Amino acid sequence: MRSIRMIKNQSGMTLIELLVSISISTVVFGVLIAILLSTFNQSQLSQSHINVRQEGNILVSQLQQIHREKDYVVCYEDGSLFMGEDENSLSEVEGRIKLNEDDVRLKGMEEDNGDHVILKNDDASLLAGEGASCDNNSLSVDHEKPLYVSMTLIDEADREYEVNTVVDRLTAFTAEDLPVGSDPDPDPDPDPDPDPDPDPDPDPDPDPDPDPDPDPDPDPDPDPDPDPDPDPDPDPDPDPDPDPDPDPDPDPDPDPDPDPSEGGYLEFIIDQQLFIDGAALIFSGSSINGEGASIRINGALNSNELQGGSNINVSNIYIDGPLNFNSSIGRLGSQNTPEKIYVNGNYEFHAGGTQVYGNVYINGNANISQGTHHGDMYITGNANLSNGEFWEDLIIGGNLDLVNATIHGAVYVDGDVDIAYTPTLRENARVYYTGELTHPVNMNENITSKFISQDEVPDVPTFTIPANHVPSLRNAQWFARPTYLRKCSQ
Repeated sequence: MRSIRMIKNQSGMTLIELLVSISISTVVFGVLIAILLSTFNQSQLSQSHINVRQEGNILVSQLQQIHREKDYVVCYEDGSLFMGEDENSLSEVEGRIKLNEDDVRLKGMEEDNGDHVILKNDDASLLAGEGASCDNNSLSVDHEKPLYVSMTLIDEADREYEVNTVVDRLTAFTAEDLPVGSDPDPDPDPDPDPDPDPDPDPDPDPDPDPDPDPDPDPDPDPDPDPDPDPDPDPDPDPDPDPDPDPDPDPDPDPDPDPDPSEGGYLEFIIDQQLFIDGAALIFSGSSINGEGASIRINGALNSNELQGGSNINVSNIYIDGPLNFNSSIGRLGSQNTPEKIYVNGNYEFHAGGTQVYGNVYINGNANISQGTHHGDMYITGNANLSNGEFWEDLIIGGNLDLVNATIHGAVYVDGDVDIAYTPTLRENARVYYTGELTHPVNMNENITSKFISQDEVPDVPTFTIPANHVPSLRNAQWFARPTYLRKCSQ
């Protein structure tokens, strides 16, 4: 009895407890392994996406480099794009230059007629369909005209990345000796002539010849003959000044500097930290970085001229024209140092997933169906907010059509408001308007109560795109001036 009692009093783990412990450990380890596998797979997916994007950027960069130099021929065969100088070079495998890597294959975008087009140039297209080969499917590219690229890159894991851009022949601009509102010559004396004679008398011969005539009478004869000296030598004057012009004005042509409004261009660049200034922005890379800096587009900004998924991380953006975003990019404006985005035209924004940072000033109408705006918006015309998310305040100088947008801040409308479907107004969101309110009869009162009629609302602030531009070049007269010629000869 004593031995049996001792066995019962001994502590230990029962079989059931052991099985429960093993089960719990299995579950814990299973969760950890699943998390690790998920992290690894996500990392592999991100790396694969990055690799495919890099391949797309490299391919577009190759096309840009070729397109700037000369005409060429491209063809599509077995999921790859080849380039050659002419048709003959494409007919032989050795003469072809492959533009994509072996682990990435290409396919064209399907058009309405069912064709899969990969490149377009001068109304001609390169198809990327089944059975296409360099023997029967090539495109002769005129480098003077834009090349439209629309393709999908597919890696070995069937992950896809779309490239939709325009390759154009870009010419470099070089500016030297930019004037800053005045003659850049720091020398106050425009004439470094060593002639010590300071007399500005226009008489070209004040009789420097040591005439032995002791007569002090300085020729009382009013005869304007400038050369009473009978010396037949045509040039006895030892004056080293070679300028035969009797005009005492050293600058008969007022300095043809540009208009003073252009003269401050250098200051404008420094003050705004301007690093891009052109008629269009055509970009096929991943990011444009300019924290605290500015860019100016002297025309329209179109999303189809930007690389899909690219980020424009610039604090101040001047657009002297409309904005047309019908396809997504990653980011417009600087997330870390957001400032202002000026659009001197209509604002068409239908780019799902695109994040906009900074206050947006629009001199025109706004039609927004997608995207997220993180700053205030100022619209001089009408606004149609059919979708999208707005985190800050909006001031609208015209009417507002509100559909399914999500509003977080206050909206001021100097006109009518028309509500359709069911917009989302967060807790602190309110819409103040001066005109008429129209909405569906059965709309929830929780929504309509946030629309408040006012006698007046804040005015939309106006703006002007800076007028400072690259100064015009000096004309031929400026370069012919004696001062310039003497400086060049020194």
